[in-house]
Amino acid sequence: MTAAACSSSDSSLAGGSLVRLRWQFRAATVRGRLDVHGPGRPRVRTALERHFSDRNPRQLERRYLEYQRRRTLVHRWLRQGIPHADRVVQVEGLRHLEEAISGGTGAILASAHFGHGRLIKPVLGVHGWPALLVGEQRSHMPVSRLDGRRARGEPTPPRWPQIASADLPVTLNLRPHLAALQENRPLIIMVDGRSATSLTDVMVLSIGVPLAPGAVRIARAARAPVLPTFAIDEGTLRDPLAIRLVIHAPLALQSSGDGAADVLENLKRFAAVYGEELDRNPHNFNWRYVDPESGRYGPPRDPQSREPGHEEPPLIAGSERVRPRHGP
Repeated sequence: MTAAACSSSDSSLAGGSLVRLRWQFRAATVRGRLDVHGPGRPRVRTALERHFSDRNPRQLERRYLEYQRRRTLVHRWLRQGIPHADRVVQVEGLRHLEEAISGGTGAILASAHFGHGRLIKPVLGVHGWPALLVGEQRSHMPVSRLDGRRARGEPTPPRWPQIASADLPVTLNLRPHLAALQENRPLIIMVDGRSATSLTDVMVLSIGVPLAPGAVRIARAARAPVLPTFAIDEGTLRDPLAIRLVIHAPLALQSSGDGAADVLENLKRFAAVYGEELDRNPHNFNWRYVDPESGRYGPPRDPQSREPGHEEPPLIAGSERVRPRHGP
């Protein structure tokens, strides 16, 4: 697709009515159903057959491919300021955020790369909650092109528009994050962030997912509540614009004299809530990055990241509802 065609398509996405927006998401859903060459499709099918053999893996695969097409459209929708978001995205659990903020220590909205995570910040903004997103502002360009632009002294274009871009960096210096919480601001942190220097595999259902301890460590230092939060795609051909932002009640964080044990236990408690959402909407998970042999989720670390790699950590059970692995 040419740049002019993309610009025209984006403009129609922003300026059209809600009916037109719905039809565009329905067309994306149809394309997903016909997408026989979807990204990593054989790997996706193998992973779904392994982890959800008690359901219909082929139906889940179809819903996954439909979601991937809608996900691309959501990126364009973000670039245009998410028009009609107040009518499109159903928000559940806003009272949990209100109660958390009333405590005066801010709140940490802990999420993951599941569903439409980049919608959390702008949708909260639509509802009058200016949250801060912790993350890296990456460019969409390949590293080779970025190096060329840097050598010429040219600016690098951001990957995300301002309404969905990161406000605070992923860094070992937590003073900016603690200062924001002292100002009673909500922070959005991706617990499965790929730029962290320390990751621990925690079982989410039957999948080993690398989780970073930053969110629960910041919560411990600031005495701030941690609310698992997810923007979930529930679209179907009949209702392709079904998006739900769910803010769960604060986790009951363990706080003892053993900081390391507390971090692991609190990551497990987050993983238990994450697992419930994954169990309800497995098509929101990026199955092409699940290793078919080990069952471990391993998205590639961003090549633009300067953070060092990490050793293969042990698996930690995330909840008592861990599914048994199927197959050898």
